[in-house]
Amino acid sequence: MTFSCIYSRDALKLKRFLKQAEKDSLVVSYIDLTNKLSKNDVYQHEPNDSILSSMILLILTDYLSKATRDTKIFYVLSCLEEEVIFNLKEVISDIYSHDFSFILYSDETFESKHFDHVKEI
Repeated sequence: MTFSCIYSRDALKLKRFLKQAEKDSLVVSYIDLTNKLSKNDVYQHEPNDSILSSMILLILTDYLSKATRDTKIFYVLSCLEEEVIFNLKEVISDIYSHDFSFILYSDETFESKHFDHVKEI
């Protein structure tokens, strides 16, 4: 299983990169989920962070329970903070008990001991 994190401040670069992602891959984006939930709210309120976190966890748990060696997940990061990256990897490790590749695609230079590979968008 490959879990790829994507980070870019350029929204167009992100969209282009994600369009190239394979059709059978899961793409998880905090911003897209926020927009989707806001549009479904009668008052157009932005959802609470705890609701979004729970939703993301539910989506990942469901998808990872069916994951195979060929499964690919793309997770859009809103920041490149070590603590966020560490916690994300821990959550995935708790849910998915097998080995997996943890990759970062970014248009910025970033060094992290948590990623197996860092690649440019």
